[in-house]
Parts: sequence; structure tokens; C-alpha cells
Amino acid sequence: MGITIKDIARYVGVSYSTVAKALNGSPLVKDDTREKIVQAARRLGYKPNFAARSLVTKKTGMIGVVWPTVERTALTALLNEIHRELQKRGLTMLLSILVGQEAIQLFERLQVDGILLFENELEPSVPLAPPAGIPLLSIGKPDNMAVPYVDLGRKQAIRLAVSRLAEQAVTDIAYVGFQGASTQQADKYLGFVEEMLERKLPLNQDWIVRTESSNWEQGYTAAKRLLAGPRRPQAVITGGFDLTGGILRALQESGVRVPGDMALIGYDNIPHMERLEVPVSAVGAPVARIAAETVGLLQRLLSPEDAAEDGGFPGRPASVALEPEFAGRRSTRDEAV
Repeated sequence: MGITIKDIARYVGVSYSTVAKALNGSPLVKDDTREKIVQAARRLGYKPNFAARSLVTKKTGMIGVVWPTVERTALTALLNEIHRELQKRGLTMLLSILVGQEAIQLFERLQVDGILLFENELEPSVPLAPPAGIPLLSIGKPDNMAVPYVDLGRKQAIRLAVSRLAEQAVTDIAYVGFQGASTQQADKYLGFVEEMLERKLPLNQDWIVRTESSNWEQGYTAAKRLLAGPRRPQAVITGGFDLTGGILRALQESGVRVPGDMALIGYDNIPHMERLEVPVSAVGAPVARIAAETVGLLQRLLSPEDAAEDGGFPGRPASVALEPEFAGRRSTRDEAV
């Protein structure tokens, strides 16, 4: 006979109902108690019967995640953090790489408790219909759905990067980023332009490189283009981690010292920035905070009474706005060693 919830209750020293609530993701259980219960369940080899639990609780304990691409390092880092946060709450993540509405329909058939949706930066104009009766939360403000979302503050993050460079008396600043057609990607470019204009810094069009995607090769090519111009910028701000890696490699191959000859700041506040050949300064909300806020809001939305408190009613979807942070490292002059 397999391990039961009662076995876990005896092992941890709590009531049967507390274990049941913790493994069903109830917000009524304290975080430290939930963590002890989840760890005990793993240690004892507890295997939940999703079908049986669904019959009793009307919930499956499963969260569907619509994944736009497996190629972006920052998105993968965020996915891992979200997985950890869901585990803490006794929830199981189901990942789908189907496109948009196909994934939503699949999760509807599987009767998941909630759905997390990442932006579709390649086809943002394709309208998506929210699932019937299942809370859906978007990471980033969606272009075509009035649903709850987590605002990552991308425009403010790029403005923060410009302001940090300006405070170091850096005036000649380039921007390299994927424009795409989505509002979320466009916000980064707008943040750059707005802060440059507000600080009366020169907007050199030759130093604004719009890439065709957010991958490493596009960053490498963009840096080579900047270096081939008649005059080089003092600093480069990038729209994402993979672009940053490509830019850094191109600068190093060309003998450009970072930050001695050119400073570098990248969007995507993930630990990977520190692991590059030159640890790169970053802007944005830390990935762990994004995950914690996202799962926390989703959990509140799983309970209708909590969703109402967050403004989750027609015309005013619930949302969380995250403030970006600056993580200073060796790639900017004030952090050079």
C-alpha cells in the first residue's frame, strides 16, 4: 500500500486536514509549514492520485503553462523559478509548447486549475480567448486579452539603465533590441528613447539597432555593425540576455575592453548575467521575485473571493506591477575592478 496523506500528517506532526490543504495549494497554510509538508511528501515517496483528489476537491492541483519558446535563456530561468514556487504550494506544472489557443484548449480539456501565459512576441496580433471557468494569468501585459497580468516594468527598466549611465557622465549610448510587434518588446525601445530625450542625450540613429529576434547571433551581428560605424558609442544597452552574450563576444573578439572602452548593461535580471566572461550589469525585476509574485497572484486568483479583492472583475483585471532593479557588475564603470 502506498504512502497516504495520513502518513505524512503523522510524520510532520500536523493534522490530516493541514496536510490536505498544503498539498492542494491552500493559502491558509503558512509557508514554512507547507514547505515541511511538501518536503516530507517527497521524502516518503508520496504519489498523489490526481483523479481521486479531483473528485473530492474539484481541483486537480495542476497548473498549465503556455511556453512560447525553448530557446530563450531568460524565459527558461523564469520557468525554473516558477516551477519551484508551484512546488512549495503543492502544485504541479504542466508545460505546453503548442501555440497560443491550442495550448489553452488543451489545458481546458485536462481541467487544470489555472493557466500561466507568456507573451507571444512573434505573433502578438493573434487574438486569444480566455478559457471558460479557468483563471488565466499573463506574465507581461497581453496585447489582446483583458486578463490579470504581471507587469514586468520593462520600460522603466531600460530607463533605469540609461539613468545609471548618465550618472556616470556617459552620453553616447546605443540600444540593441528586438522590436517585434508586441507592446512588451516595444516598451523597451520607448523607455530608451524617453529617458535619452528627458536627459537631453544625443539620439544617434546609427546606434539604435533593431534586431530580428532576441537570440545570441543577432546580438553578435548588431555589435559588429556598431563597431563598423564611423564613431563608436561609449555604452550599449541590450534588450535581453541572449543578445547581451552575443554583443559581449563580438566586443571581445574586436579587442574592445568592457567597460574600459565600452560599458554594457543588459535587460533580464537573471543570475546568468554574472556568469558571462565579463559579469554584466543588469536591469529588471529579479527573476526569483517575478516567479514569487506570479505564483502568489495566481494562487489568489484560484479562489474567487481573493480575486475580487485584487480587482479581478470585468473591465479591471487584477495585476501586479514590479519595480525594476539595477544589478551593478564589472561591465559598467562604477563597478569595474
